[in-house]
Amino acid sequence: MDAIRIGACSWKYPSWAGLVYSGPDADFLSEYAEHFNCVEIDQWFWSLFGKGAPRLPKPSDVANYRRAVPDGFRFAIKAPNSITLTHSYKKAKSDPLVRNEHFLSVELVAQFLERIEALHDVLGPILFQFEYLNRQKMASRDAFLEQFAAFGASFQMVSSTASKSATRSGLMRRSSTRSRQWASCRCLSLATGCRSSRSSMRPTATSSSSSRRSSSV
Repeated sequence: MDAIRIGACSWKYPSWAGLVYSGPDADFLSEYAEHFNCVEIDQWFWSLFGKGAPRLPKPSDVANYRRAVPDGFRFAIKAPNSITLTHSYKKAKSDPLVRNEHFLSVELVAQFLERIEALHDVLGPILFQFEYLNRQKMASRDAFLEQFAAFGASFQMVSSTASKSATRSGLMRRSSTRSRQWASCRCLSLATGCRSSRSSMRPTATSSSSSRRSSSV
């Protein structure tokens, strides 16, 4: 059984000086890691700004975060909202919906994983946080589950192809291959779960009949 981990949704709290940190100018993350064994990175979620390219993690930040924590530490990372938003944010309620071309983009996920590669050995869960989806943004629950299942299957296929090419050509470092395999397994697991939940939530003729009988008693 995996160990229970306790952490916070961030480590950037100057008010913790004297409680968790030695002072206001301390190396917050390294001192945080002396007290807790995990933390969430939320800052990379905010990545979709207008029509420009999505903003992805800076390699220098990723490297600094890895250096600040011990090997047994774990980061829970919130995936960029450029991947999980179906449409761009509106500036005003009257503005028309503008579709986000990066929604569930396998290519963008691969780029994101490349950016955070330095964290591969201290990487915990990657959280896909989706917004509230009304019928203007998504036709139905099943439509969303089908898209997400297709995304997981596509990522698994792309990751498998990339791993084979890396093995043959030697152009990709082993750690990068591990990162892709790690993520592809989870995407495939999520996609399989979506298909299963879609089937389990769809009432069968038997359950419908049972419900009618129960309600008539």
